[in-house]
Amino acid sequence: MDITISSLLPDLIDNYIATRDRRLALDKQANDLKEQEEDLKKIIVSKFREGFITAQGAKNGIVKMKRSLEPVATDWSLIYDYIQDHDAFDLLHKRLTTTAVKARWDDGVSIPGVDSTEIFTLSVSKS
Repeated sequence: MDITISSLLPDLIDNYIATRDRRLALDKQANDLKEQEEDLKKIIVSKFREGFITAQGAKNGIVKMKRSLEPVATDWSLIYDYIQDHDAFDLLHKRLTTTAVKARWDDGVSIPGVDSTEIFTLSVSKS
């Protein structure tokens, strides 16, 4: 066993935990600010819509509102039929659902074209 590495490991762990704690605190601050931003955005959009406004200036800048339409699935069976009939798989994201794949693996089912990769995580317990 390398004494240098083993004596450095507690310092590395302390540094990791301290850095993680600082990041988590900043994440919370960022999440709180994002929530406040979203609340303000909803109010501004509402005021813009009420007044038929598309742009408004203030001391710190100008806010413009654009309208766009985003797709929303209302009947997945019809969508799946369309995708199959028209070879339109580009309508879907190319991503595996981890829980569904793992459930099949747990049942001993092998899925062609699917492999695995090792992911390492660390858990932290405060002393």
